[in-house]
Amino acid sequence: MKKPAINPRARRAPAKGANAHALTAQPERCRAKTREGKPCPANPVHGRKFCYWHIPGNASLKGTIGGRRRAIFNPNNLEPLPTPQNAEELLRLMMQTVVEVRTTKLDTRTANAIFYGGVSCLAALETVNLDARLKALETRHTTLEKQRRTGR
Repeated sequence: MKKPAINPRARRAPAKGANAHALTAQPERCRAKTREGKPCPANPVHGRKFCYWHIPGNASLKGTIGGRRRAIFNPNNLEPLPTPQNAEELLRLMMQTVVEVRTTKLDTRTANAIFYGGVSCLAALETVNLDARLKALETRHTTLEKQRRTGR
């Protein structure tokens, strides 16, 4: 005789006896209060009464680490560089930016903006360079055509 198929989505009957409390108990929550005065909804760290952020001293420690990382840089500490006029000067600016990030004189957000702007400038410089080369070739072609027509 075959056993009836068990539907995994079917609801189970409420537990009775010793296991009844285990199935209906709510998970433990952090015992701290939020800024609004409501109970913190986070689960506590294993073996503690508070969540990660409400363990005494943990939030302020993590906040200072984040604060140092996001500190506003002082532009007086940066090496003054002229506005890049060609690809070589642009490369120098980008290399100097890497050095200043590594020595923590410049924050990564500002460096990121410099690199994005540098890539755009590099594309514009290439276009200007190609334009100048094309103009020189057209001038040379016009000169050669005039010489050919006049028979020289």
